[in-house]
Amino acid sequence: MSLLEQAEQFRQIFDQEILPNISRYGFIKKKLWDMQIRLIREESDEFLIAAEQCFSDPENSAVREELVKELSDLVFVCYQFAATRNSDASSLIKPTCISQSCFLIKPNLEKFASIS
Repeated sequence: MSLLEQAEQFRQIFDQEILPNISRYGFIKKKLWDMQIRLIREESDEFLIAAEQCFSDPENSAVREELVKELSDLVFVCYQFAATRNSDASSLIKPTCISQSCFLIKPNLEKFASIS
């Protein structure tokens, strides 16, 4: 089952709204939007705290597990945001990976060229 399918199943089981699009006639359901943004912000904050703790104590397996758990929570609420608007975030992973690679490739090409 894909992450989108899991997010949609979660929304259906808990009778959560799934919209056909991000807006309808230029209007966004503010209450739903705010709830999803708040969840993403909360999970992001929890992930960043766990990341700091893991950085401080990287050999602690419980801390590492907490970091991965918080990352999973963050990914899940992001997929919930997409599913709420009938969007598949997975379809954007490859283009995002390619665009992020450009940030890494260019500096490394310049470093490589300076060595030659």
